[in-house]
Amino acid sequence: MNCLIIEASTEKVSFFIKTENINKENVLPGSYSASLLASRIDSFLRRYKLTKDDFDVLVAGSGPGSFTGLRIAFSVIKGLALAWRKKVIVVESFYAVAEKVKGKIQAEIAVIADARRNLVYGAVYSLSKEGIKRKAKAGLYQPEDFSKSNKNCEFVTYNRTIKEKIVSLNSKIKLYSFLEYPEAKFLYPQAERKFKKKQFAALDKLIPLYIYKQDAQVRKTNIPARMA
Repeated sequence: MNCLIIEASTEKVSFFIKTENINKENVLPGSYSASLLASRIDSFLRRYKLTKDDFDVLVAGSGPGSFTGLRIAFSVIKGLALAWRKKVIVVESFYAVAEKVKGKIQAEIAVIADARRNLVYGAVYSLSKEGIKRKAKAGLYQPEDFSKSNKNCEFVTYNRTIKEKIVSLNSKIKLYSFLEYPEAKFLYPQAERKFKKKQFAALDKLIPLYIYKQDAQVRKTNIPARMA
């Protein structure tokens, strides 16, 4: 599967390009990296003389995460999809975190992010024959409830505050040592599985899962369940 993948749910914005001759990820520097996304992708395409014919599909990490980053990423994906007449696949950004650590963790993987107001957004992943698989619907939880119901998992996050919170709730919880951010290249395996199953997203339903800074909540979207 030849594709362009964008992941911009956190401050670590990245894009990954896979074609017949190129397999390369670009991580954008700085706190305003999302604003550079379109120009950096354009520069990369020009540098390697890539055109729409080099790509089978476009992929977006859907969050949960940054309002600004996700809005820009989805705008870029929508624009390219319309201009190039390409299909789009949406993958939860948490898949990238689980994929990133799967070879380093023996237990099931609980990925969590800070949703503020003493809430976390969490999901649990296991390793199946097909690869990383989410066990149940991701959602909002009280940290106490999520940590208790998933006590046999190893917890992974990219937020230091939440990491410390989980430890304070239960010192026996297995917690992955490092902060792990989602990266575009780690969305590829799940995107490829969706591509083979023709699980494409309708452009009018390309709505990411925002964690709003203003009210510190997660906004639930109308992304169909088959795209989750």
